[in-house]
Amino acid sequence: GNLDAEGKVKYHLMLANGNSNKSESNKGKKALLALTFYPAEHIILEAYADWNDNPGATDWFTLQGFFGYRSDKARFGLQFARQTRKVEAGNDVLLNLGSVFVVAQVSPKTNFFARIDRMFDANPKGDKISYIPFATTAKSTFFVGGLDVTPVKNVHLMPNIEAVFYDGAEDGNNPGTDIIPRFTFYYKF
Repeated sequence: GNLDAEGKVKYHLMLANGNSNKSESNKGKKALLALTFYPAEHIILEAYADWNDNPGATDWFTLQGFFGYRSDKARFGLQFARQTRKVEAGNDVLLNLGSVFVVAQVSPKTNFFARIDRMFDANPKGDKISYIPFATTAKSTFFVGGLDVTPVKNVHLMPNIEAVFYDGAEDGNNPGTDIIPRFTFYYKF
């Protein structure tokens, strides 16, 4: 919804089961709130926070900030996120992430896109990510880049490549680089 008459300040509020797109598995819930500000025609600023009520004393809290620029020919964004994962016995897990993306039109039917995500901390549950597991023992940098070709309206052909680069692990067992070529077909109906 809008918080002002001009629509320059908006909010998003959501209450959910906190289990992504899976069925509910506990009594806990998740609350999410985002405040978005449009100070100029092409600029977007957003602050976001969520709280995930997990079983016991293992709640997760996320804070993130976003800056975006958009025009008819290009989009650019910067994001920083910090998640605190409470642990019943031991130290809480802190995860910090920085992300930058760009999309630029290179011809009337072709856009170039790229994104880089930097995990400033090793993700202890990185191996549970179903679409691209990450090593759990090292900081990582994720890259995706490619082209989005629209030969006809609502049809997108996207050759792209994903790569994960790792820093050295503290235990000396350094994960190797992952390179994943992909081809995405998207049809909007």
